[in-house]
Amino acid sequence: SKVGSSEPCFAAPAPPPDDFSGFGGGGFGGGTSTFRRLEVMNDVPCMDSLDPTTGEPMTFTYRGKDYKHAGGVTLPTYLSAVKYCLSTPTILIIQPNTLTAGDYKFEVNASKIVASEERRSSLSLTITMVETSDLSTGRMPMVTVKMESFSEEKVIAGGITRLRAEVTNAQNDTSYSYKWSAYRYGINPDYSADAAGFDAGYAVQQYKYVEMSPIDFNFSDPEQVRTGATSEYLVIAPNVLSAGMKYKFKLVATDTFMVQQGIQDNTGYGELDFEAEGLVPSGGSIEVSNISGTALETVFSFQMFGWGSEDLPLEYQFSFMTDYNAAFAQPIKLTSVFTERAYLKTVLPQGETGGQNMLRVLGTVRSSLGATASAYVDISVRPPSQAVIDARVEQAAKADPETAMVMTTMLAKSEAVTAEQITPALQAIQTAVEDGNSVALTQEAVSAMADLISASAEKGILTDEVLATMDYLVEQAIAGGYISVDSSLENPADTTYALFNGLDSMTPGDAPSYSEARRLGLKGGRNKGGMVPCDNPAVARRLQAAVSTETRTPKSMYEQYYRITATQQKLSSVMLSQMYPGEVPVSFSMAGQDLFLGKDFSKPDGG
Repeated sequence: SKVGSSEPCFAAPAPPPDDFSGFGGGGFGGGTSTFRRLEVMNDVPCMDSLDPTTGEPMTFTYRGKDYKHAGGVTLPTYLSAVKYCLSTPTILIIQPNTLTAGDYKFEVNASKIVASEERRSSLSLTITMVETSDLSTGRMPMVTVKMESFSEEKVIAGGITRLRAEVTNAQNDTSYSYKWSAYRYGINPDYSADAAGFDAGYAVQQYKYVEMSPIDFNFSDPEQVRTGATSEYLVIAPNVLSAGMKYKFKLVATDTFMVQQGIQDNTGYGELDFEAEGLVPSGGSIEVSNISGTALETVFSFQMFGWGSEDLPLEYQFSFMTDYNAAFAQPIKLTSVFTERAYLKTVLPQGETGGQNMLRVLGTVRSSLGATASAYVDISVRPPSQAVIDARVEQAAKADPETAMVMTTMLAKSEAVTAEQITPALQAIQTAVEDGNSVALTQEAVSAMADLISASAEKGILTDEVLATMDYLVEQAIAGGYISVDSSLENPADTTYALFNGLDSMTPGDAPSYSEARRLGLKGGRNKGGMVPCDNPAVARRLQAAVSTETRTPKSMYEQYYRITATQQKLSSVMLSQMYPGEVPVSFSMAGQDLFLGKDFSKPDGG
C-alpha cells in the first residue's frame, strides 16, 4: 500500500485478460478493471530473458546471492499490465518506472499447518521512492563488506578480525564518509513473552541481531578497535569478540557531493554476519616434579593437567624465563614446536630472579583453531658446577641440530658459561641451519634459532657470520609466510618478535638499562621502558659506545649497523603491507629500541 495516499500503487492500470485467473490468488487485483490502493501481490512467476551476446539468463550477484536482472525479466504479452513478478516464492521484482515517488509499505503474511493448527506470521517493510535526477541515477553508493582476516574461513575470538568495506560504484567527483555499527544476535528487546502466549498471531521475533551499545563494543576505543571510527577499514583486537556468539557488522557510506546537492538517496550500506569461534582452553594447570634443583644437572618433569576445549586436539609447548621480572623478558622455547605431548623432562639454566635464583617455566596449550592459554610455575635453579658446564658443552656439540639449539640457548643464558665455550656448538648449528637439509626451518624453528642468536649476543658473539645467519632466517621467514602482523598482535613473543629481537641484540651501541631509560624519560611500548628518545636526541642509542661485551671494531659496527637496518626494513615492509591505513601502530619493545610500525591515516587527495 502507498502510505497516506489513495492513489493506485501502479502507474499503468489495465484490465486483466479473461484467462488471468489461472495465475493464482483468484485473479490480479481481485479481478477489477482498475488497481486499488491496497494491492494483493499474486503468484505471478517471472520469466527469463536471455542475454543476446551469451544466450544465458541475465542475472546479477548482490551481497552473495544471485538475482535475475530487472532488464532480463519479461512477461507474456497478455500480461503486459502486470508490473511485478516473483522469481521465487520469497523474492519479489517490481519493474522499473512502476512506483511513483512516496512511501510504500510491503507486508508479507506466512502461514503453516502444524498439528492441525494454523500458525501465522507477518512482517512489513517501508521503503521510500524518490524522484530521480541526472545526479542520482546510478550513483547511490553500493557497498560490500569483506573479511580479510589471517584465516578467512573462520573468525577466531582470540585473534585479529579484519573487515574492509568498498564502494563498488565509487564516483570520481566526490568523497565518502563512513559509519560502522555492530550487532549481536540475541533476545529481541521488543519481544513480549506474555503477548506471545495470549496472541496466536503475535509476529514479533524472539531473537534478532540487536545493535550493541558503546559499553559492549566501542568503535572509538583503540583497545577494542585498531582503526579509526570513520574509516572504511575495521580491525577488531583479540579477545574483544566472544566465542560462540553471532555478530553482524554494518557500514553505511554517504556520498558527500550528493548531500551538498540536497539529493536524498545519498547513502548505501553493506553488512557481514558471522559466528566467532575458538573458545580458549581452560580448566588446567601446570605441575612440576620438584621446586628446586641445580642448573644443567637436575632433571625437572613438567606436566600440563586438566586442560579442556571443544576444539580438539590440544597441543602443548613449554618455555622458560630466567629473569622474568626484567622489563624486556621474553620466553625462551624448550620445545621448538607444539605437540600433543602434555609433559616434558628437561634440565634448566640458572635462575636470575631474586636471591633464590628463581626461574619461571611456562606451559602453553593451543586448540585446533589456534586459541591459546598458558600457566606457569616458578622454581629455584642454583648455579651449576664447572664440571656440569663442561659436560653440557660437550653434549651440545655432539647433539642433533634441534637438540643442540635448545641446549646451547640454555648454556648461553647461564651466567657461568663463557662465549668461547658455546661458540663451537653455535657454529655447528649455523652450518646445519644454512645447508637447508639438516634442520626443517618451520616457523617455530626460525623463532628458536633467533632466540639462540639473541642469547649468544649477550655473551659478546657478534660476528659477521652470525649476522649472516640472522639475514638468512629473515629471508626464510618471509619466503615461508611466517611474518604476520596479526600473529604479532595476538602473541607478542611470536616469530616476528624473535627476529626483531635477534637483530636488536646485534645492533651496535650501548642500550641503556631499564632504570636509566626511566631516568632519561625515554618512551616505551607495551608499558615498558623502551629506548625511543622522548625530547632529547642526545640520549639515543649511540654507535661506538663502550659496552662490556662489545668485541667489534668501529668499522665493523658501522657496517653491521647498516646491514641490520636494511634487514629490519625488509621485515617492516612485509608487516606494513598487511596493515590498514590509520591502524594503531604495532610496537615491538626490546632492550635496545622500540619499533613502531603503522600507516598514515590521511591521503593527499583528501580520501
